[in-house]
Amino acid sequence: MKRFLSIVNGLVMTLLVLVALLSLSSAFSVGGVRTFSVLSGSMEPTIHTGSVIVTVPASSYAVGDIVTRRTENASVTVTHRIAEASEKGETTMFRTKGDANDIADSETFPEADILGRVRFSIPWLGYVASFARTREGFLLLVIIPAVIVVYEELRKLKDEVVRLWRKRRERKTLSRVRIDDGPKPDRPVARPVSVPEGNIGEMQFGGREDVPRKKIV
Repeated sequence: MKRFLSIVNGLVMTLLVLVALLSLSSAFSVGGVRTFSVLSGSMEPTIHTGSVIVTVPASSYAVGDIVTRRTENASVTVTHRIAEASEKGETTMFRTKGDANDIADSETFPEADILGRVRFSIPWLGYVASFARTREGFLLLVIIPAVIVVYEELRKLKDEVVRLWRKRRERKTLSRVRIDDGPKPDRPVARPVSVPEGNIGEMQFGGREDVPRKKIV
């Protein structure tokens, strides 16, 4: 049972870390690396709906690259393949197209709008990451598992404290037993002694002066 709970705790901790990383990395980059959830099928079958993609900035981009770019809506990004590249003055403008779409996107955009090139994708994980960003998902996937993990760790700490307390108590008990079983002082032993004539039968015990003597007539 303890082994099972340990495995569950490990899985929960892994899920918590993964969800936290996915939630944060879409808003903040770590060395330029970001993750995004794909919730449409415009890049099927290359990138499946519900996947998580990992993007990395590149020094340059070319036709055929799958990139994630900003849009006019700051909370929305688009992940499509670059279909065209053209020069407009000193700026390179790009146009993208979804693999599953019949026509290219209507707008063009500069290279500065590209967040990164897609390196790989993880199927289905996007559903979990997107759900975790909602209030209900955060409660079910983060808060409740975190409470379970904290409870289990506190229970382990309590068991360890009880174990140490019992061990200390056992040591004290053993110490008392050793003291009680230690050597005892010698008790006085009766021994016959010689007495003057007329006092036959007089006995002295242990040579102690305070022991009463009885005279047998």
